Amino acid sequence: MSEISRLKVVFDTDVFISALLWKGTPHNLLIFAEKGSIHLYATFEMLGELEEVLNREKFRKRITELRTSVNELMMGVISLVEIVIPKKKVKCKIENNRTP
Repeated sequence: MSEISRLKVVFDTDVFISALLWKGTPHNLLIFAEKGSIHLYATFEMLGELEEVLNREKFRKRITELRTSVNELMMGVISLVEIVIPKKKVKCKIENNRTP
C-alpha cells in the first residue's frame, strides 16, 4: 500500500490497552498497523503514560495470562508507531455540563 493512501491514526491509552490485552476492534486496528495498512503515531508522553498504565496492578493478571510482560508489550508498540514531537502543547479542560 502506498504511503499516501495509508490512514494516519493516533490511539489514546485506553485504545492501546484494549488492543494489547483483549480482542475486538482496537486489536484489529493494531493488526492493521502491523500489516502496514494504517500508519500509527504516538508521542513520548503518550508512550510513557501507556507504560505507566500497563504497570498498574489491575492489569498484571491479564498480562501474565497472555504470557508476556509490560516490556514486551511496549517494545511491540514502539516498533509499530512513528514518534512525533508536537510543536505546541495544548492544555484543555473538559467540564461536565450534564444536569443530574
